[in-house]
Amino acid sequence: MKRIFTLLCFCLALNMASAQQTAPDFTVTTVHGEEFNLYTELDKGKTVILDIFFVNCPPCNSIAPFIQDLNVKWGDGDGDVEFISLTDVDTNEEIIPYETLHSLTFPAAGRDAGGTEAVTPYITGTFGQFFGYPTLVVIAPDRTMNYDIWGSSDQNTSDLLDEAIAATGATGEALSVFESNNVSSIKAYPNPVVNDLQVTFDLENSNSINVLVIDATGKLVSETQKGILAAGEQTINIDFSTLSNGTYFVELRNNSTLLSSFNVVK
Repeated sequence: MKRIFTLLCFCLALNMASAQQTAPDFTVTTVHGEEFNLYTELDKGKTVILDIFFVNCPPCNSIAPFIQDLNVKWGDGDGDVEFISLTDVDTNEEIIPYETLHSLTFPAAGRDAGGTEAVTPYITGTFGQFFGYPTLVVIAPDRTMNYDIWGSSDQNTSDLLDEAIAATGATGEALSVFESNNVSSIKAYPNPVVNDLQVTFDLENSNSINVLVIDATGKLVSETQKGILAAGEQTINIDFSTLSNGTYFVELRNNSTLLSSFNVVK
């Protein structure tokens, strides 16, 4: 492994110190030509895992199947968890055989597609001492991170990574967002929510907005009349402080007409 066992206590102290730092935004183009923006994914309520690697790195190759297994366990990108591999060493074209070798199904981006800019803060000591590749980072929807997760073996690292993902409040469940002609560009932050949920959206026309919060059993647990909101970008706050932990569905309605809905985890 890339680690030196005698540095264990020192490394753990560094990890604890950096755990609540804020992850910087980045945009990359994946090997399959899709744009990936970190903050866009986080604002959807997703937990994002960065696998910082390079294709000829033996430890990276060793742990890749374990990361893929976790990716599948947490929904393979269809749930509220998103894995992405990033490298400042290889190009997108050079990554494709690596993906094929390990049957990886999560996105990846190379140095020629924004990878260098994305990984630089993590390998230059900004968030803690960099010990080498692979470096695994878990970023919660509130943009705080757990930097450089690793263990005594690939399996142990996988177990620790699994625990770190769960600690962000992720469930692996799909994020369900319904948008109508009147309501679009919905963002809910933070998700998971602790006390107040801030919701921003674009309103096509002036509408009277009611906000309903429904629990996982279908029971209405709160309803707020927001009154008539003007067309354009709107921001509303929803109080979750008195609600128990669990999954909730938020609906924006104009009287009986459903304008939008999405799920939130507390």
